[in-house]
Amino acid sequence: MRRCIPYLLALASAAAAPAGAVSRDEAFARLRDEARVAKLEEQSADDVKNHRYEVALKKAIEADALRPGNPIILNTKGAALTELGRYDEATKALEAAVAADPQAFQPQFNQGEMLSLQKKYSDAAVQFTVLLSRFGAIPIIKYKIYLCYVLTGQKNLASDALRTMRYPEDGAAWYFAHAVDRLQAGQRSEALRLLAAADAIHHEEAQTYRDTLRGTGLLK
Repeated sequence: MRRCIPYLLALASAAAAPAGAVSRDEAFARLRDEARVAKLEEQSADDVKNHRYEVALKKAIEADALRPGNPIILNTKGAALTELGRYDEATKALEAAVAADPQAFQPQFNQGEMLSLQKKYSDAAVQFTVLLSRFGAIPIIKYKIYLCYVLTGQKNLASDALRTMRYPEDGAAWYFAHAVDRLQAGQRSEALRLLAAADAIHHEEAQTYRDTLRGTGLLK
């Protein structure tokens, strides 16, 4: 019941407000829009996670119209556009998300992901390295940097990056980084064993890494 208190207060304030203030109908409309935006925000993020990118984009666009400039919605919109290959539009959405909240990690990470999907791995490595300096040694950032070095043939830098991976602290990132290393060495069976272990131990987390690895062509 406590969650209803702000709504009741808002309506009471509207009823008692002087002329020129928000009317009762306007207050209801605002509350209805806020509830709709919250629902769309949650659903569109879930749609992206489950690869329903067109559906996610439609919901994110609706939410953005109701609440312009929301960084979470803009990030979801950018992520959906990225997966649909609409990179120019995705760039604008993600830039807007970063401008709305410069401290938010996800849109800046997705800027790096977009570069990776376009196979601009050198640029992506720069973006992920910047994130490493801003947000610290987050496992997925370390993995992304390592993967970019592998895909650009920078073996020494890739070896250095691989040595930064920590077991078991880095979770699925450790398994996937070492699986890539085994693939590079021609040890496919060992790589598959590591990927299976990641799936078993870090199942939900592993799906994100597997999607990225599949897109590189390393795991055929």
